Amino acid sequence: MKNLEVIKETRKEGEPGQSDVGGLYSAVMVLAWELTNDKKYLDEASQALHAIKDMGFELAYQMNLCGWGSYACIRLFGITGDEFYRDQALVFLANYMHNCVMWDSRLGNADKYHNFFGATCLHDGPYMAIYECFESFEAFDDLLSQEQDGMPDSARLLLTEYMRHTLDRAWHFYPSELPEDALAKEIRNGHLDRDLAFPVEDLYADGQPAGQVGQEIYGCGVSFTLCARAYHRTEGMPFLIFSEYPLAEMEEIVAGTVSLEVCGMDGFGCKMRLIPPASGGPLPAVSLYQEDPTDKSDERLHGTLTEEGHCEFVVPANQKLVLTWDRAES
Repeated sequence: MKNLEVIKETRKEGEPGQSDVGGLYSAVMVLAWELTNDKKYLDEASQALHAIKDMGFELAYQMNLCGWGSYACIRLFGITGDEFYRDQALVFLANYMHNCVMWDSRLGNADKYHNFFGATCLHDGPYMAIYECFESFEAFDDLLSQEQDGMPDSARLLLTEYMRHTLDRAWHFYPSELPEDALAKEIRNGHLDRDLAFPVEDLYADGQPAGQVGQEIYGCGVSFTLCARAYHRTEGMPFLIFSEYPLAEMEEIVAGTVSLEVCGMDGFGCKMRLIPPASGGPLPAVSLYQEDPTDKSDERLHGTLTEEGHCEFVVPANQKLVLTWDRAES
């Protein structure tokens, strides 16, 4: 602190320290460049990524940092066209996927919640934590909505499916959503209160009791992050749009008509719902088309009315959509 000497710590003897933090630093530098248009920030972002280019599967330390690293790489690829950054984005993602639970465990207490596609919080962490989960969701949403064309189809498919499963899996971090017998009885930090909407720190794929580390105050951001990024509305729209995959764009064409593009890989798709306002009342008459409804009338998509009064569609990924509604009923 007194002489600004660089101190290099390791996570274990002979291993690097927080090896992926250069990815987060690079992401911050890209945002600084956007704010200032000062090239020095792009140079910093580039140097940070080149400094970790040879780490391979030793790159991952904390999974949300890998998420922001992939975002930084794809943004720099879009800015510079240098394929090094696209390749490095795939290294970050490979490290991330290497630390994901690619099955839905039914071991012990794990049969009480979903854990498929959940990432462990650390490279050697035994549990999934909600903070790393929702910050990764945020990073991937920014990546796909801003620069998805820089990603190979396979990576876009993995990321959109990760996000789709997160929207379901995240519920189970709230102690009120878990049965009493699935929660830990001995807590390392504080105590568990099922009446508080604070998620637990830890869920385990091997079936250990949840919440051994306690409840996450900083994990409470999950509800704001997922709501802000999975639900969409333009001014004057008399309903909410919920989409399992992120939207690359949503733009009003004229009053009562918006264009949409769902992220992801050709040949796949996701559920999209139109949800009436909380103030009550039914949905207006709506129509959803692929591309331009005046030229593609045979491409109309058909929705299903759910028991909640929502209109649910199965929409194709990586396609332009046009949504219209009857303003007289809105």
